Amino acid sequence: MLNEYKEYKEYTIDLKPSVTPGDNFNKNTNIYGRILRESLTERYGLKRILTIIARRFIYHDIIDIHKKIDISVKNKYNQLNQAKTALGQWCSYNLVNTAISSEVVNKDKIGCYYGYMNDLLTIYEEKLSNKSTESNIKDSYITRYKGIETAMIEWKAYYDNTLNHDFYSTNDGVTNKFDNKIITLDIIIAEALNIGPLKNRVVNIPYESIKNLIPLFNSKYKEFIGGFIFTSAYYYSQLSDNSNEYQLFNNFDMANWLSNSKFYKQQKSFNKILSEKNMYGTELIQNVINKAIISNEIIKDYILEDVELLNILPTKENHFLISDDIKLEKVKLDLNKLYNGFYKQLHPPKKRKSKKK
Repeated sequence: MLNEYKEYKEYTIDLKPSVTPGDNFNKNTNIYGRILRESLTERYGLKRILTIIARRFIYHDIIDIHKKIDISVKNKYNQLNQAKTALGQWCSYNLVNTAISSEVVNKDKIGCYYGYMNDLLTIYEEKLSNKSTESNIKDSYITRYKGIETAMIEWKAYYDNTLNHDFYSTNDGVTNKFDNKIITLDIIIAEALNIGPLKNRVVNIPYESIKNLIPLFNSKYKEFIGGFIFTSAYYYSQLSDNSNEYQLFNNFDMANWLSNSKFYKQQKSFNKILSEKNMYGTELIQNVINKAIISNEIIKDYILEDVELLNILPTKENHFLISDDIKLEKVKLDLNKLYNGFYKQLHPPKKRKSKKK
C-alpha cells in the first residue's frame, strides 16, 4: 500500500475475519491473500508484513504511531529490542501476558496472526455445527477447516525453526547463500532500520502517461487499465526504497495482480508496458511473473510525494492522483471517465457519408 500507516493497521488492529451472511463463505473475501500460507512461503508476503511492524516500533512512539522517534546512539538498542519484542509477540502462538502494545495481540491476548487463524477456525466450527447447512457446503467447510488447522500447526514450526533462528548455514539445509526464503527476525529488523519510518505516499500520474496507454489497452483490455495504473504507482513508490526489481515483483501486491490478470497473459503483445528481464537470482524464482518489470518509459514522468499527515492531498493540474486515502470506487470511476475521454480523442467517430439524392 502507499499509505503504510493503513497497511500496518491491516496487519494488526484490523486483522479480523469479515464474515459474509448465510452460507456463502468465500475464502477470497474473508482471508487476506497476502497472509495465506502460500503467500508467506512462496512470496515476500511475510517479509513485508514483519518489516512494516518492525519499522512502526523502531521509528514511532509506542503509544502514538504518528509521533516519530529520532534514532540516536543512546536509544538505538532500546528501539531495536522493542521492535524484536513486538515481532515475537505478533508471531506468538501462546498467550502473551504482558504485550508491548495491544496492537500486536488479539482480544484473547494471542499473537495477531495465530489469533486470526484461530478466529477463522471458530467461524468454521460454528458453520459446521449448523444443522441447516447443506452437505455439499459442509464438505467445502471441512476442507477449509482442515486447511487452517494445518496452517496453524505449520506456523508454530515455521516460527520456532525459521523466523526465530539466529543464524543459518548449509547444515540447516540452505543450498544457496542468497536463498530468498530464509528470513529471521534479526534480518527483518536490519532491513526495517535501513528503510526508515512508515510513510504515507501519493503518486501523481500525468494525463499524457495514461493517454499513451490507450493504444495498448484497447476496448478488449480496458478493464485492466485501473489495476495496471495502481500497480505501476505502487511499483514506482517502492523503487525509491529498493532498486532490486526482482524483490519488488516478488512482492505480493504486484505478483498477485499479474498472476490474476488476463492482461498479463497477453504480455508479448504489450512489451512496451511489461518487459521480461533475466535478473540476478532468477534460479530462485518459481513463478514466471517475477521475470516481468514495468517499463521505465511508462513511469518516468510519475511524481511521488510523501504526504504524511497533510489534510489536503497534493493534486496537480493535468495529473491523476493515486492515493490510499481516496476511496477505490471513486478512483476507478474517475479513471474510467478519463480513459473514455482519451479514447474518444484517439478514435473519433467516423462521419457518415451523406446519401446522394
